[in-house]
Amino acid sequence: MGTQSVNAFAKECGLLEGSIRQYLAGGIPGTDKLAKIAAANHVSMDWLAAGRGPREYPGELQAHHEDFILADYQGDAAAAQRSSDRMHVLMEPTREAGDTLTRIAAELQMEIPMRWFSVLLVQLAGRHISPAAARDILEALKAELTGGKVRE
Repeated sequence: MGTQSVNAFAKECGLLEGSIRQYLAGGIPGTDKLAKIAAANHVSMDWLAAGRGPREYPGELQAHHEDFILADYQGDAAAAQRSSDRMHVLMEPTREAGDTLTRIAAELQMEIPMRWFSVLLVQLAGRHISPAAARDILEALKAELTGGKVRE
């Protein structure tokens, strides 16, 4: 909500001001209201409701995630399946990047520190670096961590 007024925040979420005030006082929104609040603020419902999972999903994935939660809650199996299928398509580059990083790490016989894994995963999935560049980065990282020599 930040510095917004409760009224402005409620309008942004498509809810009544009284509802938002009730939630701020400790009331618990239903899943449909939670989905609206999450979608309006570009955060995941899991993070908003329970502080778990990623705060935000990237762009289009966020919208499909919220559509899935709402359709599932409303019992619309067909709409939930469509959203789920689209989320899987959008996540495929990330899954492929994770598999690639895991394979490279195994070939290099190294364990990738989580902060490096997540940075490389985003770069590789977004096609900002190639698998060969990821390998070079991991080789340099391994050399740095073990005091070894980087291949030229």
